[in-house]
Amino acid sequence: MTADEFTAAQERMGLSRRQFCTRIGLSRRSGDAYALGRSAIPRTVELAIAAVEAGLDKAPAPKKPTPAA
Repeated sequence: MTADEFTAAQERMGLSRRQFCTRIGLSRRSGDAYALGRSAIPRTVELAIAAVEAGLDKAPAPKKPTPAA
């Protein structure tokens, strides 16, 4: 993912940089570095963005299995 793609994802979501970073689990400082092209964007961040865009961050947590009696 490029810095331009990172910024485009933020814009598609209509979020400020701070909101975007919080939503994908980044510090604002890391988000700024990625958006400005100062740091390479890890695949994990790219996947986090894809998950948020797909709405997976709002999916209910899986139920824990109940212990056998």
